[in-house]
Amino acid sequence: MAMGRRKPKQQDLWLSTQEIVKPASHPFYARVNQVLHEKGFDRKVEHLCKRYYKPVMGRPSVARGCISGCCW
Repeated sequence: MAMGRRKPKQQDLWLSTQEIVKPASHPFYARVNQVLHEKGFDRKVEHLCKRYYKPVMGRPSVARGCISGCCW
């Protein structure tokens, strides 16, 4: 049997959602998101990019309209 100290026990790998701290958002970005939402920016960009989306190919992407974070 080897002589020496025992290594400290490894901490748990998983965290609950209550343990994750959500950082405070900056007022500037909150206002930018509000203005973009009011002006219908997501719909306009979706319309402009529609021709680049293939209807049935590949894995579904992130839901359009949720990138700016206004629907989180």
